[in-house]
Formats: sequence, structure tokens, C-alpha cells
Amino acid sequence: MLKQLRFELKDVILFIIDEISMVANLTLMYINLRLCEIFNTVDEKNGWFGKKHLLVFGDLLQLPPVHEDSPFVQLNSHRLNTSIGALSSINIWRELFTYDELTINMRQAEDAEYADLLSRVRLGQIDISDVSILLQKRIPLTGLTVAEKIAAVAEYLSSLPADTVCLCSTTNQCAQLNEEMMTRLPGVPITLLAKDSFDCDPRQRTKAERFLSRHDDDCSRTAGMDKKIVVKLGARVMLRRNIDVTIGLVNSAIGTIIQVNFDLDTPTEVSSLKIHFQNGTVRVLERVTAKFELFDRAYVYRQQFPITTSYAATIHKCQGLGLKTVLMDIG
Repeated sequence: MLKQLRFELKDVILFIIDEISMVANLTLMYINLRLCEIFNTVDEKNGWFGKKHLLVFGDLLQLPPVHEDSPFVQLNSHRLNTSIGALSSINIWRELFTYDELTINMRQAEDAEYADLLSRVRLGQIDISDVSILLQKRIPLTGLTVAEKIAAVAEYLSSLPADTVCLCSTTNQCAQLNEEMMTRLPGVPITLLAKDSFDCDPRQRTKAERFLSRHDDDCSRTAGMDKKIVVKLGARVMLRRNIDVTIGLVNSAIGTIIQVNFDLDTPTEVSSLKIHFQNGTVRVLERVTAKFELFDRAYVYRQQFPITTSYAATIHKCQGLGLKTVLMDIG
């Protein structure tokens, strides 16, 4: 594998990382170590990142990595020791990177008032006029139960353009709203169950199954692949894997299910989904296989469609997307 990587990357002089704010400091160190290994600079002075140029883009005031520290934070000795077996390291962000800032907001260039508001929100410096503008957009939900709030948001979301996404803080909020939106679609619900196979010592199989059942509701522990996905014809979904970057079918691309195909030998089992994506691409999706670790020497191979319903999505999931209309849960 290493020999193959060295051959494939032998002419590369520059690596680019987008959305650097989502790359943890430990992940950045792993990237450095892997490039040093590939380009054989482990023992060289100043052999960082394989002596290749590294260009990173992003907004460091956006959300930090999930459950991790930002790339500019110094790795502490405990993480260094437990993760890579090192006693100390320099702050590679501070010591190796130079910084330049783009100061013109091009995405909201045609609406100066909105652009200025976003700039102040970004820095946590909103003023009274900003609060007044935002309050005009508020949907009052005080005094309602959780179920009533979900129903009210779903009703409002249904009245907005079809590509509107509700941004939530937690996956649980997303699941509740997505479920409510699905009930409003006509047709029969279609359940997509994952196919799991275990790779572990046979004596650990029962323990592995029990461990998986406890964590199956947390897709962050299952390589982003849900145990069960409920869809309908016409449901809006989001990709959770890069399928074909050349035509925009990347992680977080949104589309609508326009056809459901069933297995000829097992008529109750879905074999593929035809999805019309917002960029105009129509693609037939089949299940993909993901491998994830349960505990030491116990792994699962999961076959599942790389999608999730997307009327609501977490803010982390939507970072980097260009969305025309959104609802936001701001607490």
C-alpha cells in the first residue's frame, strides 16, 4: 500500500485542505505524519508534511471540530502520548503556517446590510439594530410542548421554498423534525435496514452485538451510517459520502428520491434509489460498505444507503454548503 501511494503521489507538490476549521489538531498531526511516511521525510530536519506545500482554506471563527480541539490549539502531552506515542511536539499551526485573510464578503456582496450583520455575528459583536432585525424573523414558539414546537416548525417549513433546510444544534432535534416532515408526505413509508457483518473473535461476537445495539442510534459511532432509514417517494435526502466529486455528488449534497427499486429475488428489499439532486444530476444509488470499530479487535462492516433525510440538518453538517433559505434553531 505504501509503495502504491508513493508511486501515485510522486509528482504532487501541493496539497489543499478546505474547511480547515473542521480539521482537529490531532488530525492535522496525523496528516503530517502520513505525508512524512509517504515521502520518506520522517528522519529529515524540517521534513514536516513530507516537505510538500500545504494550502488550507477556511474560517477559523466557524464551528470547531466535533469533540476535538481546533487546528491551531497546541496538542497536550496526554493526547500526544496516547495517540501517537510522542512526549512533546511544537505547535505546528503556529510554527509552520503563515496567514492571510480575505476581507471582502463575496457571497452576500449584493446585500451590504446583511453582510455587515453576519460579520458582527461572526465576532459576537451584534448591536441593538441587529437584534431588532433578527427578532423580525423570529418564529414565536413559547408556551408550546416539544411535540407542538416540532409540528409548528414543520408547518412553517412546508410553506417555504423546497430547498429550505432547518439548521439544528443536535442530531436528536434533526431526527424529530425529519420524522415529522416525513409524515406529511403522501405514500407508504419505506424502511432501509442496514446489513451488518462482524469481524471479531467468535468468543467476542455476543459482546460486539450487545455493544453495537447500545450505540446504534449514534451514527457518529457507526461511520455515519444509520441502522435504519425511513424514506418515501418524494422525500428530500442528503448524501453522507462522496459519490462522484466531479459532478458535485459530495458529502452533504441534497436531492429528492424520484424512484425506489426493489430486489427481484427479495421483493421487500430495496436494491437502489434514483435521486434527483439540486444541481440537476440524476443518479441511481446503491448501498455502500463502511467499516467501523466497536472496541479493540472488534469491527463491523455495514452496508447501507449513504443518505439521511434532510429537511433538518445539524449546523456542523451544513458547514460549507451554500443554502439559499434556512430556518435556524438558536436556542
